[in-house]
Amino acid sequence: VRVNLISPGAVDGERIKWGIRSLANAHNITIEQAEEQVTRDSPFKRLVAHEDVAHTALFLASDMAASITGEDVNVSAGVVMY
Repeated sequence: VRVNLISPGAVDGERIKWGIRSLANAHNITIEQAEEQVTRDSPFKRLVAHEDVAHTALFLASDMAASITGEDVNVSAGVVMY
């Protein structure tokens, strides 16, 4: 039995876009400024593509990851989560 965990960062999509709009409205800043705040800790300066999370899941479920277990894989555009 293999058990692994995927920890996604801020995944691009409607939910995070709603959060970014809410952040912009709450702080009276532009959407672009709010998105910059959300992505500033990422070395890539971007949100995570949902495909990146899916590809990680497919890899971990495949025979290519047959010797990987007990891991937490951060798919976070470089933002390390603790």
